[in-house]
Amino acid sequence: MHTKNKPPLKIICVLFSFLLIFSSIITAALSGMMKDIKTDLKKAYALVTEEENSIQIACVGNSNLYSGFSPYDLWNEYGYTSTICASARQTIEESVNLMQKLFSKQKPGLVVIDSDMLFDHNPRTGNCCKKSYRIQDFLLRARPAFLKQDIASIYSILKSSNFNTHGYKYSSKICKIKYADYMHKTDTAEEIAQVNKNQMDRLLKLCRDNSTEILMIAIPSISSWNYERHNAVAAFTDSRGIKFIDLNLLYREIGLDAAQCFRDKGSHMNYNGAKAITDYIGNYIKNSYSIENLKSNHKYAYWNDNYQRFTAYKARLEA
Repeated sequence: MHTKNKPPLKIICVLFSFLLIFSSIITAALSGMMKDIKTDLKKAYALVTEEENSIQIACVGNSNLYSGFSPYDLWNEYGYTSTICASARQTIEESVNLMQKLFSKQKPGLVVIDSDMLFDHNPRTGNCCKKSYRIQDFLLRARPAFLKQDIASIYSILKSSNFNTHGYKYSSKICKIKYADYMHKTDTAEEIAQVNKNQMDRLLKLCRDNSTEILMIAIPSISSWNYERHNAVAAFTDSRGIKFIDLNLLYREIGLDAAQCFRDKGSHMNYNGAKAITDYIGNYIKNSYSIENLKSNHKYAYWNDNYQRFTAYKARLEA
């Protein structure tokens, strides 16, 4: 009778140690990721640290917005105070809750809304916003296709967490990509889920009830935008009398180089892209709305001081 040789005890111990270490690393990583998910909205609630009645422009949306708009650069160029109420894959319902919180302390003259939220394919309302959906969100982000592009830029983003950027998430990373024309003109429109339309109407009503003007924008994103979505949002905003700027159609006017302005594979802007977009939006606001330039107002001198800190902060991260 043939007896199989038992593996040496040393090998078994090594394998067991390896598995123990590997499981510990995975557990720690998952724990950290889940903690980030849990605290993501807390970062969006940075608006509560703003001086009362100091914000002229409030911006609300998801990761496209917090990656593509820089409040300090808007202040430096145009003298407008602004804050961003945004988190990754933020829903319109979450945005309504954030804006209710903001309106309790602020009286902005303009609210800028990220239209990408209209295409949340897992819309959640009321009691449907359960932990199970958060797990689904996590699993979606854990897919290799997402991790491949996110891990490469996560370091430069996380380093920015110790400085108050008014909701903007700074990243100096440049992911060089080959630009493809993703905005092929068409007459077709992607359908917007009715629940998302209803929730957006809630957000619009909240803004109007607080006597603020509304501007809807689409931040450039090769991976999440196309002309069908442009048509859908254009029809939605037109039917509700809202101004809409699709920045995906304005690369040349903005001065964006698609090969240099993304921090990942065409999904999110890096700082170069955000600065250019902020300048374009700031100029549009200057020419379209009656919002006061506060740079010479001594009550807002702290914005000048903090802009200098922001400049030093960027230099430190890029060093």
